[in-house]
Amino acid sequence: MDKLIKQIASLNAQLQATSPSRPRPGGNAGASPCRSTRATCTVTPRGQAPPSTPPSFVNDSRDKSPFPWDEAPGADTNGEEDDPAYAPPHFFPISQRLPSRAGAPCHVPIPIPALAATIDPRSHRQAMKAPDAVEWQAAELAELQNHMANGSFREMNRGDARRRRLADSHGADFNVTGCLWVYKTKRDGRRKARLCLNGARQQEGVNYDQTYSSTLRHSSVRVLIAIQARLGLKSRRHDLVAAFLQGSLLDDEVVFMKYPPGHTEVGTDGKDTVYLVQKPIYGLKQAGRRFQHDFFAWLKLPIDQGGAGFTRCKKELCIFTRCVGNDTVYLGVYCDDIIAIFSDNDVGSVYDVFRTALHTRWKAEDEGELSDILNICVAHEGLSIKLSQPMYIDTMVDRYLPDDKLQATKEQKTPYSLHFKDNITAALAGPPAAHLPPDPALIAEYQSLVGALLYYSTVTWPDIAYPVAMLCRCISRPTPALLGLGEAQSILAYLHHTRDLGLCYTSGHSELETFTDSDWATRRSTSGNTVQWQGCTMEWAFTQQTSVALSSCEAEIMAASEAAKSTSYYPQLFEELGFATLNPTTIYMDNKAAVDLAYNQEHHRRTKHITRRHFFIRELVEDQSITVPYIRSADNIADFFTKILSNKDFFLFRLRDIIMNIA
Repeated sequence: MDKLIKQIASLNAQLQATSPSRPRPGGNAGASPCRSTRATCTVTPRGQAPPSTPPSFVNDSRDKSPFPWDEAPGADTNGEEDDPAYAPPHFFPISQRLPSRAGAPCHVPIPIPALAATIDPRSHRQAMKAPDAVEWQAAELAELQNHMANGSFREMNRGDARRRRLADSHGADFNVTGCLWVYKTKRDGRRKARLCLNGARQQEGVNYDQTYSSTLRHSSVRVLIAIQARLGLKSRRHDLVAAFLQGSLLDDEVVFMKYPPGHTEVGTDGKDTVYLVQKPIYGLKQAGRRFQHDFFAWLKLPIDQGGAGFTRCKKELCIFTRCVGNDTVYLGVYCDDIIAIFSDNDVGSVYDVFRTALHTRWKAEDEGELSDILNICVAHEGLSIKLSQPMYIDTMVDRYLPDDKLQATKEQKTPYSLHFKDNITAALAGPPAAHLPPDPALIAEYQSLVGALLYYSTVTWPDIAYPVAMLCRCISRPTPALLGLGEAQSILAYLHHTRDLGLCYTSGHSELETFTDSDWATRRSTSGNTVQWQGCTMEWAFTQQTSVALSSCEAEIMAASEAAKSTSYYPQLFEELGFATLNPTTIYMDNKAAVDLAYNQEHHRRTKHITRRHFFIRELVEDQSITVPYIRSADNIADFFTKILSNKDFFLFRLRDIIMNIA
């Protein structure tokens, strides 16, 4: 490792001389976009001095490839391409991955036209041939500095490593895992290089066992935002720097790694050396689990023992709470991002104690007031808080609806055409091969777009949940009516024209309510439900029932039992968060026979065949956990998730506005 630390002054001088200045959001216009000028070490690739001028791309045979990041045959990639189990991640051009108006916070757009044509290198060899090679090299140095500061790995002679492996693993094969660089240009123009271990070479039962680590669900993010709106609390966001490197591996998890691509070294005896991995670096199968174990243990540890003193929720393992009198802090943890919702941030408050302890024990950054999380913009509108994704929509519009297509689409008041149902029925009528268009590129584009729309429909856009789910059923058999400027693009055009809409949570007291409905079909029926709290939806679902319903009553009771699972979950979660529900939760249904069946064992001759699991709702009614009143079909907002609504005004001004709380 000592031989890797050299020539920092030379590299920093080159970085300042060769890197063009870019304005950074919230910083000086002439500041360098790369953070690596803070590095205290320099690594020279292949033992050579850094070039005085940035090298350019070599015009060789691989330039004929349509992908400029392809490697030449025989390129030294530290075993990356030679390994048959190696599957490098797929990278898209920046123009396809970045919003057209990117910035921080996300509701303050900052144009970055200089990045529009940038392509991130896919390997160290490609990075060193790029015009901005010095910046990528400096990014590598910053990453290596993080590893050295955290003690991520230790040098060992290859022979000593082999003997240790044989001794520890009782004769298991000696395996040295390769590693690779992953490069990315950040939104503000900074170059980021991440050293990742090739976890595909790990052996289960030898150097890893369990790999699962929990993450904060989108519905849980909505719960935290709704609590903030309800109580008028404050919020901030913290980011753990190089989070995985701050965890620790178990003693029996022994992994040996090759040197990073572009950097070779031998020991003092002239023999090859390898790295003994001591920290859960990126790429390890168990890296997330190991970091989460250490961080969550610290959060639960009492303050007098050096911890944070929080209590972990049992219903949502990534939410933590701590309350001292009326001073309360709620934490939501998603990998290395921390959402803090708190009532007071004065000196000595619960949040102030947590913030001080966090930055003392862990390397973290305070990113200020919560303005975005997981590509979701968080905007305060008076006493309400709105969740939306306008920047992400712009990204998809730039990719799938260029100017010529966007001008061809008229303003969409609904996310589907008048012939949507007929188009879906036609697509599902025959075998997949009978409907495939001649151009396979159109099929790939359709599948990619539907995947992006599916993400929207599960995060902040419940109004497109039903049409997107129907498009997913045709994912392998799209017809021309669904491609081109068809139904999928119509949904995206609708999102473009309503990009500023979102989920709006209001302040004040609110009761938990659930609406459920079904669309009875001769085959398998459709179930839909939505859970409302703080004036807006917390969760929505659209599913195809698993068995055939012989009547509309049976279809409704099956849908109600499915909705009852969410209805029983949220009161338990709210009780852990300090919002005990005194009254039974309400589930509204628009089928009188199903309402009677939820309370009593009626209509025996017509319901005796129904599986017992579908009467879960009756058990909750008998326990007085829920009530099931009847509601008119015109007032049942769950109807939104089960069928195509033909009345545009009803769709636009009634159901969508109620579900998303649009004023």
